[in-house]
Amino acid sequence: MKKLILIIAVLLIGLSGYSQTTVKLNLSAGDELILSTKNYYTGTIITIIGGGVSIAASFIQPEYHKFAGQDANEDIRNLVYGIGGAVTLVGIGFILESKIHIKKAGLLLNENGIGIAYKIK
Repeated sequence: MKKLILIIAVLLIGLSGYSQTTVKLNLSAGDELILSTKNYYTGTIITIIGGGVSIAASFIQPEYHKFAGQDANEDIRNLVYGIGGAVTLVGIGFILESKIHIKKAGLLLNENGIGIAYKIK
């Protein structure tokens, strides 16, 4: 269980570092689109990992105490469900952030006059 949590933490740290490699104050439209693509793919991978963790939690077998009559692994299973859900939400956050970069790229393209503009009187 500890190994699984450690592997997930290492993957998340590595993926979050991958998506935030460029730190500039004035990004061009192309840079915004590249950053959007990186955030989208990173978010997709993190969301898939979170879903996989949640599915893996369903395979934790119950162990019943002979006298108490309750599931000893229920707390562990609920913890793993929570971790999987949290990881999935982080991935969804990355995907939603990618849409912000697409909007910024569109605004930059409109400011720089890409295309043909003419005035109608």
